Amino acid sequence: MKPFNKMISNQYLYTYSIVLLICISLTFAYAEEEQNLELKLLNVIFRHGDRTPDDNKLERYPNDPYINYDFYPMGRGQLTNNGIVREFKLGEFLRKRYDNYFGKIYTPSIVKARSSDYDRTKASLQLVLAGLFPPKGIQIWNPQLEWQPIPSEYVPKVDDNLFLSDDCPRYLEEYDRVLELSEYKKEFAEFEDLTAELTKLTGKNITTSLNMANLYHSLMAIYSMNLPLPAWAKSIFPYGKLYNATVFAYKTSNYNKSLRKIYGGALLKKFVENMMEYVNGTLKTGRKLFLYSGHETNIASLLYTLNAYTPHIPAYSSSIIMELLYKEGIYYVKVLHYLGIPPELEVVQLPGCELICPLNKFLQLIINDIPSDKDMVCDKTTTTDYADQKYYPNKNTDLYNIIENYINNKI
Repeated sequence: MKPFNKMISNQYLYTYSIVLLICISLTFAYAEEEQNLELKLLNVIFRHGDRTPDDNKLERYPNDPYINYDFYPMGRGQLTNNGIVREFKLGEFLRKRYDNYFGKIYTPSIVKARSSDYDRTKASLQLVLAGLFPPKGIQIWNPQLEWQPIPSEYVPKVDDNLFLSDDCPRYLEEYDRVLELSEYKKEFAEFEDLTAELTKLTGKNITTSLNMANLYHSLMAIYSMNLPLPAWAKSIFPYGKLYNATVFAYKTSNYNKSLRKIYGGALLKKFVENMMEYVNGTLKTGRKLFLYSGHETNIASLLYTLNAYTPHIPAYSSSIIMELLYKEGIYYVKVLHYLGIPPELEVVQLPGCELICPLNKFLQLIINDIPSDKDMVCDKTTTTDYADQKYYPNKNTDLYNIIENYINNKI
């Protein structure tokens, strides 16, 4: 008789071998299917690069050992050299992956690039564009400088309901309502000891998950610059209690469908609008890429809206890439997650669909997560932070009818 542990070992090895063969077969099948697909359009949203601590009431705290630092020459809230390199490498990564798709020569019609109204996101966008579209041939104007100017745009914070929709009154009203829910308070109770501890350590009144997330990002800015952290931070950062509290802050911000519609839904709507313009033949000729430079909250909220978020804090330069693919009369959608740190790419599994998801099926899955025109109304001048500014309503697209027409025509 064989020893019991030997039998278990052999059985495990046999089972493992079968699973491995299946995984290899699926990988090859997926790769073969992918090779036969034609890329038609790209949407990319990415987080800015490593930065210095921000100069605002959200991140500052009385006991901060760097409270009087100006972080010369960058200044507060600006990209560091590490952040500059990381964003440029993201551009190089996109160039390497999609080189044949873009072609060697940049033309203005290829890309529409937009950032939020922050210096660090504007600079990050320029760096990604520089890595993505270095001048070639006739475009080289200075042999010592592999760079060419590429236009980009931004919307002032007061009018931004794409990157900064969490400032919108409708969102804030629902967010405040969630904080008072009994089930939410039960979940938050896990962090009450931590908030009390952090209040003593920082000298600042820490009472919410957002307070803790802002503290985490302030510490991360210091950490990424290789500066000494406060002694008390080492037991809770970069992993541990404060990390968990920050992950919970993302859950809070996307706690229900109403919040997700306004937050990540705004980006999802923009991505879908872009794809449907291509499918319907109304997209500007030559357009291949929509590039968006934002924040880690945008990455987390978009994943939440796609029902594909796994607990993590999106790293500097992390990105969500949405590919519109085509084969034999059928459009498909594939979603990818560029981790940033490390610079690796993962395919995002959308619940209810294949890794390469037919567009018709994708639209059926997400149509109820697209914000309505009413959801997108965002008069921030009714809030304290923007009370002294003017509001100019954004133009909306009747995306619901566009999606419904496409779905009905495919059934």
